[in-house]
Amino acid sequence: MFAFVCKSLPDIYQQSQAHCKGGTYVPTTRQRTGPIEPQPAPEIETEEPMYDRLAPRYDRLAGFFDPEKDYWTPAQTTSDLYSQLSDNRYREIPRQSIIMLEQLGAGQFGRVYKGLWMSEGEALHVAVKALHEDAGEEDRVKFLQEAALMGQFSHFNIIRLYGVVTVTAPSLIVLELALTDLHRYLRGIRFSQQYTSYLPRQLLQFSLDVVSGMQYLSDKRFVHRDLAARNILLDFSLVCKIGDFGMARNLMDDSYYKSTEIRPLPVKWMAPEALLYRQYSSASDVWSFGMVLYEIWSVGRKPYEQLTNQQVIDNLNSKMCHPPPPGCPRAIYSLMVSSWHPEPRQRSTFQQLYQSLSQPEELLLSWSGGGGGVRAGQTTGS
Repeated sequence: MFAFVCKSLPDIYQQSQAHCKGGTYVPTTRQRTGPIEPQPAPEIETEEPMYDRLAPRYDRLAGFFDPEKDYWTPAQTTSDLYSQLSDNRYREIPRQSIIMLEQLGAGQFGRVYKGLWMSEGEALHVAVKALHEDAGEEDRVKFLQEAALMGQFSHFNIIRLYGVVTVTAPSLIVLELALTDLHRYLRGIRFSQQYTSYLPRQLLQFSLDVVSGMQYLSDKRFVHRDLAARNILLDFSLVCKIGDFGMARNLMDDSYYKSTEIRPLPVKWMAPEALLYRQYSSASDVWSFGMVLYEIWSVGRKPYEQLTNQQVIDNLNSKMCHPPPPGCPRAIYSLMVSSWHPEPRQRSTFQQLYQSLSQPEELLLSWSGGGGGVRAGQTTGS
């Protein structure tokens, strides 16, 4: 167990605009470079009835969420990002209150740890993303942009941002801790052959969790661009939480295609218009959701498992849908097909998918045999 040590820390916490529960608000660039008079705390809206009903006490520590506000685009410089985070009352957590326990993984820009957030005499287990101390301006901007994204979302099926540590290096993003990711969990079931009579209901609940979170993001006018089971986390109650909004990409993961662009592409989950023309929308996220449904109902198999990324690209014009997983319920496969229509405007919306997956279990879990693929735009026959 270890903690990051604060170096010569100026009195920035006292210079930030106001104190909030569990820390202060993120200081602006001006507050980092010179003394200012503290300003009174802005009013914090406490009426979040749905979130209060669903979330544990510590989740309610976040006071900067505005459920009515559309998604806003993070700035492109650290100075402007600090101003955005400060204006939107993102929590600056005192560095000394974060204790790092063990490393969970590493990405392109930093490492992820399991940690403790010591707040008001109590300890909360958290996930902590730490930016490399020698990170350049570009990496620092991307790191802060991810925090800016995640702080805009307040939903039971999206990973919760608690706050950030931006005063002295390394910068930290402090998040809700998850048990594992959905892809790993499903593969564990398949490899251990732990199939039970309850499994179909659990897979249905996973599907409903994911579409619920995605409907929320779509309503906020946010496009995820990388929806896949590996980017969906499971909490300790096995509730799906959409996460990974773009900071840490494992460049060795063969799920990503190394194009001529700097950013690798998750080809097998991408809609044709996104892959060919870089056109992203809620409809392209719907296509990816269809692939997530395939991952769920195949119990952890990747889409187009027998094809390379290049073969998937070469076969785009065939308009052939992915065949259903063995034993997939007919109603579930119909939802996959409706997500893969070649015309984006003809695909189901997340609202329609949520309504379909909210139907009674007996209507959705009617099992039928597998079969070959169908043409995109067709529905499965009765």
